Amino acid sequence: MRISERFTWARGVLATVTPGANATRSPFGSYFRDLRGAKLPIRCYWLELDEPQMDAEGDGPYVAAEIAEDYLEPA
Repeated sequence: MRISERFTWARGVLATVTPGANATRSPFGSYFRDLRGAKLPIRCYWLELDEPQMDAEGDGPYVAAEIAEDYLEPA
């Protein structure tokens, strides 16, 4: 997967979907969890980042993160 340039940090970084806390394995072999959004559920994936990243506030470096599906692209 690639994190979208529209995301607040880790833009364009490659990542691998891994099991995360409270994750469900889909029939397609990926892990996700659905969070309650204002109108619809937000599907999120736990990703292991290919390169450690600092977040938008300068915290980190992070080696993994939970990212909403809307900000993920095929690599």
